[in-house]
Amino acid sequence: MSRHTKTATLIGLVVIAALSGCSASAPSPEPTDTAAQPDFVTPVEPAWTADVDLVGQPIYQDGFVASYVAALDGALNVVAWNAETGAEIWRDVAAVGSATQGVVVNLAGLESGDKSFVTYLSAPTGDDDGWRELVIAEIGTGIPTAISNDLVWATKRPSPCADEIAVCFSGFIAEPYNEDRANFRLDPKVGTIVADTDVVIPANARLLSDRLFSTGDRAPEGVEQLGFSANGVTTWQRAYSDVFAEGYSSDAGWNWDLSGTDAAVVGIASYFDTARLDTGAGVIDKTQTAAVGLDPATGETLWKIEGATICDASRIDPDLLSDITPLCLYNSGTMTVALGADGINLETANTNVDIDLLGVDPISGEVQFTVPLGTAGTESAGTEVFFEVGSPIRPVDVAGTVSMVDVLTGEVTDLPGGAIFACGESRDGFQTPQNGTGETLAYGAGRDVFACTSDRAATDGNAFSAAAVRMGGIDAGKNSYVIGGAAGLAFYTLTD
Repeated sequence: MSRHTKTATLIGLVVIAALSGCSASAPSPEPTDTAAQPDFVTPVEPAWTADVDLVGQPIYQDGFVASYVAALDGALNVVAWNAETGAEIWRDVAAVGSATQGVVVNLAGLESGDKSFVTYLSAPTGDDDGWRELVIAEIGTGIPTAISNDLVWATKRPSPCADEIAVCFSGFIAEPYNEDRANFRLDPKVGTIVADTDVVIPANARLLSDRLFSTGDRAPEGVEQLGFSANGVTTWQRAYSDVFAEGYSSDAGWNWDLSGTDAAVVGIASYFDTARLDTGAGVIDKTQTAAVGLDPATGETLWKIEGATICDASRIDPDLLSDITPLCLYNSGTMTVALGADGINLETANTNVDIDLLGVDPISGEVQFTVPLGTAGTESAGTEVFFEVGSPIRPVDVAGTVSMVDVLTGEVTDLPGGAIFACGESRDGFQTPQNGTGETLAYGAGRDVFACTSDRAATDGNAFSAAAVRMGGIDAGKNSYVIGGAAGLAFYTLTD
């Protein structure tokens, strides 16, 4: 569906399967009628569309939509549109920087003071040494903020800081030059890149969330540490294996945006098989994963559920979380990763998968509800197409039957007839030279969203249902949403 070049994708997060601790399993919710369900049936046409080759997810701020796009000449561009009319306002040439190849190239926005910005990297004219200019531009005009020392080598792309008033990134700056990788921030009102004195992490560490980090120490020379930073100091560190289990590592992937409360830090980790480092191939035990809740002040473990992780059914926007964290419990399952017939790309196959959807209290870890999912649905049933799950109520394959599930309550309802949903499919990678080496690599380009039926087949045209627009769209205020697909942007305004 995408116009990007095809490339291999490795899925890093994998899993585990026995519920630990003393929490009793809650009864499985019974199906109810569909009277209270959102409208998944009535078609809604877009107010406007823009035919562009998107890279990453679009954003909305202050009456404007912006996104990375792949230009006709192959370059990465930043483009902004008027949200009311769909008219293109401005565009600029951007660069991916030195972030890892697997991190999706998403444009970042910032609302600081009374202004809205986008922030990105751009290659200086005639540049051939890998340094990039840090840009913070007003989203409505493209006018850049004057920055006195804008040359950077960013190993983490610029994005809003934890305080959400400045832009932060990790890496190096040219003036004054730092020999060791460090964290930096830039307040648009100041215009000078300075060391980040709020979130301070070890030089050999990487951020897992806005304040949580893991160190690069590995056996046999050292032990990977999980730590937390606040007010310019590391408040605590623990051995990663003590938090989870021996052999678990952030190298296997992570997600720490799973709590809707400041009283607990909730995250997942998985076992990492170092034998797969060279080829990526092997057999992964899907039950070798765990979810934990930690006290953010001390790092003390509040609860742990072995076998729990995230899956398609449980994914949810962090802003929608409150007193329930949806997780998936793998009771069994393996994933085989092998070299495909083309001799280049890796292919995966799942066997003996059995999953439960859990509603977990993020502070106590108590399981509030359990929905047995069985073998299908959460693993995309052998297809690369998945349901978009931006809202709590979404279609889920429950033990072989697609039903509507509220992942914050566990309520299961019948599927409405003729429903139109939002589906997603990963785009092929965005091909561009790697910063500093010149080697052409494929960077994560995000996913295309399209209207689909309950069996995840694409419908004709751009008409989503109102509920599907909310499920797959970016909130643009005033009951409007923007959706990015293979054909470009589509903007919807709902009447209900």
